[in-house]
Order: sequence, then C-alpha cells, then structure tokens
Amino acid sequence: MDDAGDQKRLYDLHARADARLRVDDVDGALTLLGEALALDPRDEVSRRMRETAERRRDQLAEPAAAPAGGPNSRSDEFTALMRRRRHREAVALAELILSAGPSLHDLRVFWDPWSWPEGLSRAERIERSGLREMERELGEGNPWLLYYRADLKGSDGGFDDYDRIAGLPAQRYGWMLMKAGRAALFSGRFEKAEEWLQRALEACSLDWRARCLLAETRLCLGRTKPAFDAMDAALAQAGPGEKGQVLAWSGELYLWIGEYRKALSLFEAACGLGARHAFAWKGRRC
Repeated sequence: MDDAGDQKRLYDLHARADARLRVDDVDGALTLLGEALALDPRDEVSRRMRETAERRRDQLAEPAAAPAGGPNSRSDEFTALMRRRRHREAVALAELILSAGPSLHDLRVFWDPWSWPEGLSRAERIERSGLREMERELGEGNPWLLYYRADLKGSDGGFDDYDRIAGLPAQRYGWMLMKAGRAALFSGRFEKAEEWLQRALEACSLDWRARCLLAETRLCLGRTKPAFDAMDAALAQAGPGEKGQVLAWSGELYLWIGEYRKALSLFEAACGLGARHAFAWKGRRC
C-alpha cells in the first residue's frame, strides 16, 4: 500500500466485513474483503477473513445447518433465514408458526431476528436487513414487511405502517403492536401508545414488557393507579429471569412520583435478583 490513507481504508473494510459476518451477510462480507485484497493482495488478515467468510457461506448452504429438534428450532430457523435475506421463506415459516400457536420465545424472535449490535445507526440497520429486497420479495401490504419496515424506520415514517398493522386481524398479528406502542410512547403519543399496547396484550397476554410499557404510558397520562395495576400484573406473570427487570422498572415509576423509600426497596430487590438495568424511560417527554 502506498500511504496511511490506504491502511485506514483497509481497516475500515475489515470492520465493515466483520459487521456483515455477524449478521450472516456473507455475500456482503466477501465483496468488502475482495476490495481489501485488491487494495493489498498480500494482506494476511484479509485472506484469513475471506477464508472464514467462505466457510460460513458453505455452512449456510448446507440443509443440516437449520436447527433440528428442540422447542425453539422453528423460530431459530426463521432467524437464520432472515439474516441470510431469504425473506419469503422466513415469512412462510413464520406464518406456519403462527398457525400452530407461537410460544413467547417465538414472538421474541419475531420482534428482533437480527439482534443488532449497540451503536448501529438506523441507516446501517436498514441496509443490513435487506429492507429493499424484502419490499420486492414480499410486496406492499404484507404484514411482515409492514412490521419490519416500521420497526427499522421508527419515527421516520414507521407510524403509517403501524397504523396499517392495527387494522389486521388482532388475534394473529396483534403481537406486532408491542413495538408500535413503544414507538408511540417514546414519541409522546400516549393515547395511541395505550391503544396499541392494550391490543398487543389481547393477542399475547403473557408479554410482560408490553404490560410494563402500558404502565409507563398510563403514568404519562396521569393515571397513576391504573399504571401500578398494570405493573403489578406484569410482576405477577414475570418468569424467574424477568422479575428483577420488572422490579427495577416498577422502582423507576415510584421514583418518578416521589416515593423514594418504595423505589429504593424495589431497586434493592431487583439488584438481589441480578437485574442488569432499569428498563424504563417514562416516555422521554413527560
């Protein structure tokens, strides 16, 4: 390489290729590594990364790569298909899962099949998800396209799609409205947030996160007792690994209304259960 600028570009190509591999966008990674090797054909890091990407490509091409057995294998296969941008196959599988009766794990996978790393911009998420390909493959009006496009775009154009989801059969697609309600809460649309979160809970009553978001929304609306009723219901249905999160979230609500001793006791209990953080925002604007 000729100068420090080329070295910086090489490092950038490596970082971008690694990010693509993390979401199984092997073709994208190989394209970037091809650029890196064109820049410096002798670069050992580029060659090794290309070998890794080629091995991963071969693994993904094998039918056996799809998870077999186990209660979560269907939704895990959905994740693999989405990350490989095989959107039509992924959605066909997801519809079968919905018809058979999804578990809470299935729905959590559907909520976010990519598990984006921290710090990734909205534009990068849209690019890596293959949203444009998804639009071509699934066609306008497909519930899954509406959902993922709304989630990826957020407040920059996502609410129109969430409105369309709200008009779909609630028993089958109402679970999608949990993220719609969260987006409405974060943007200060509290009445809409309450409406969508209630519909999400009608479709999936075990979704403790939707119930906590509903509690937060009601507090933003000045409805204190219904807010804590929703939080108590969330705590009652939370599993052993979730109680700490709900306690921390509940502590935030008590902190906001000035009941500091109650908040402290809840935070201490949450820490005792290993809660990682207090997962609450109070709508950011209220």
